[in-house]
Amino acid sequence: MLNHLSIRAVIVNLMVDELGQQSVEVTREVFMHMNRTDLVQKLPESSSASREKHSVDEHGAALLKRDEALAVVEQIILETLKDLSHKEIKKFRLLVLFTCSKIDLPEMEKDTTDKVVHHMVDELGLQSLEVTRTVLRDMNKTDLAQRLLELTKRFKGQTKRSLKPEQDCSDWTKLEPEVNSTDADEAPTYSLQSAAGHFECRVSGLPVTR
Repeated sequence: MLNHLSIRAVIVNLMVDELGQQSVEVTREVFMHMNRTDLVQKLPESSSASREKHSVDEHGAALLKRDEALAVVEQIILETLKDLSHKEIKKFRLLVLFTCSKIDLPEMEKDTTDKVVHHMVDELGLQSLEVTRTVLRDMNKTDLAQRLLELTKRFKGQTKRSLKPEQDCSDWTKLEPEVNSTDADEAPTYSLQSAAGHFECRVSGLPVTR
């Protein structure tokens, strides 16, 4: 014979199997209907776990976007400085230190452009673009400062296009064309009426957007 605790366990298990994550909310509503606010307070916040997971997901997404942005910044600066000589790169590093005394750019046996830029972006983040432009002007490299500006605009445009969301076609309405001609001797013609806006027409399996 089942005791009271066993019966309760069976009921709870059945409810969880049937309702899943909604079990807490259903239980809360039942307790409120029974005026058992004391038991309601003992229930966990049904959305707390999802809120916490959402917060973690947002944080992870933000870190990923930041890493991607810094990678783009590093690529822009490398492309800008690619024609500088080794002597000019050493001068660039010293001027960066002079411009931003808070950063640490250790002197290396060979100050390659890759290493200098990587350390600078690692220390300054997105501010590296403005610092690079300032230093290039101090070096009288106005052509490179202009190249930096143009590359930045180009990469921003590419990023916006790549992040542009595709249109959701899940709620599209399928329309069947009307047959205008049924003459066996002539190729059939069709007409199709659609509301204003974008529509997709498939011809021989090939999608053509108008």
